[in-house]
Amino acid sequence: MSRVIDWGLARADGDPARIDVGGISYGAGQSLLAAAADPRIRQIEGVRAGPVDNPDLST
Repeated sequence: MSRVIDWGLARADGDPARIDVGGISYGAGQSLLAAAADPRIRQIEGVRAGPVDNPDLST
């Protein structure tokens, strides 16, 4: 994902203050890992970033 951020920031309209990643299911987990590895990511959105072990939260 860092290479995509590099590409976006190389564009004339790239704004380093507005880097956002998001994903659904596995992509949500990848978004979390990318944010942990790349401090340029300012915001993440994820929908269910892995299995839910608590039966109260699985429905």
